[in-house]
Amino acid sequence: MDHMRRKTLKLDKITMVVLDEADEMLNMGFEEDIETILKDIPEGRQTILFSATMNKRILEITKKYLKEPKNVKIKSKELTVDRIEQISLEVKQKMKDEIVMRLIDLNDPKKAVVFCNTKKKVDNLIEKLKNNGYKAECLHGDIKQAQRDRIMKRFKQGEFQILVATDVVARGIDVEELELVINYDIPQEEEYYVHRIGRTGRNGKIGKAYTFVVGKEKSKLLNIQKYANTKIIKGKIPTLEEINKVKNQKIVDNIEEMIEKARREVDATIKHDGERAVLEAGVHNIHPELVRLLGRLRYRTSYGQNVLNHSLEVSYLAGMMASELGMDPTIAKRAGLLHDIGKSIDHEVEGTHVQIGVDLARKYKEHDAVIHAIQAHHGDVEAKTVVACLVQAADALSAARPGARRENVENYIKRLEKLEEVASSFEGVESSYAIQAGREVRIMVKPEVINDERMLPLAREICKKIEEELEYPGQIKVNIIRESRAVNYAK
Repeated sequence: MDHMRRKTLKLDKITMVVLDEADEMLNMGFEEDIETILKDIPEGRQTILFSATMNKRILEITKKYLKEPKNVKIKSKELTVDRIEQISLEVKQKMKDEIVMRLIDLNDPKKAVVFCNTKKKVDNLIEKLKNNGYKAECLHGDIKQAQRDRIMKRFKQGEFQILVATDVVARGIDVEELELVINYDIPQEEEYYVHRIGRTGRNGKIGKAYTFVVGKEKSKLLNIQKYANTKIIKGKIPTLEEINKVKNQKIVDNIEEMIEKARREVDATIKHDGERAVLEAGVHNIHPELVRLLGRLRYRTSYGQNVLNHSLEVSYLAGMMASELGMDPTIAKRAGLLHDIGKSIDHEVEGTHVQIGVDLARKYKEHDAVIHAIQAHHGDVEAKTVVACLVQAADALSAARPGARRENVENYIKRLEKLEEVASSFEGVESSYAIQAGREVRIMVKPEVINDERMLPLAREICKKIEEELEYPGQIKVNIIRESRAVNYAK
């Protein structure tokens, strides 16, 4: 209007004027402004007025400013849609704020709108919601249009969950994924109810609308049902037990979601690291499952040494030594990269990481030389190929170089001594020896105390005590030896 007064806005070329929500514009006090605009624009334009109700004031304007106006009515049996679940709650005035929060917690909507009849109630409710940790903002007639636009933009983008508003701005709210409408106050006009709950249940989606009814407002509710030709079912106020149950389930769901997200991220990292290791080693045509298991070695350590880095190092060293011997380094690098593959699942599958690695290599059709190198790299079987010997040497070099493993000599000795101490604590044990860096303990028993039948139960008992008292990667082999000798002399 200021532009029209200052003659800075030219309206002489206007050919069409459309006024939406004409009844509401008149109710808001814009009748004089509307008439000013209609007077100032060319008479030959087309003018269209949209309104849910054509009251007397609108009809007077049409007669005054429109030429041969046509009244087009769209008749509907119902003013609300069946996709909106409409519920009334009989509440006490002082409990309204608490019940709003319960409904938000119970339904957990992505977006919700709460309608109040006055801006004072809007301000009071928004303060209560924010003090209780809810992400909420408000809209009412005292808020400037530019600020309204910013608030609506943030609401549409999901920056906050709850919008508290008056009917002044109800018809300007058009938001996707609006799942819940709460009538904090029963609408002053029946048609306001239709506009309020019509914010939800759009684009074929299901919506829910609660209406608070206080004392003698039941008659107003009946009038709304009659006007909208709809059924509003009587609901129950959610109890604190119901809310706590929903909250606890939400916490569980969030934890499960976070776990699943973390699992996906770890799986992606495992895949990436496996592929990176294969590329760095220059090894090709490895089964995808073996590549994935290689990636899992990133999260496995052996006495502080990262097993994936160790495997890459063994691959480099084995390949380098093979080249120095004039051999094709391909098989040596492949065997070095896969020699500890069993450690990727040794906490899930029974057996030593050597045996598990052999089984995996056979399963995924690895070269016989690779399988044998895996089997022989800790001396479980005799190394019968040059590749196996190279992998043995490379494995020992990688593990023994300074700084490769965090465990110092003192701790190493203490760990072996503790293993021997546990084994020797049983009656009938003569001596015990930890070998293979603590992967095996050999126990000598007194033949006169421990007979053959007693050996197997004793092995189980020692294993159980080792599991209870020691921490170790992989598994420890318990080997009990009983020997009887008969000595005599021929004279």
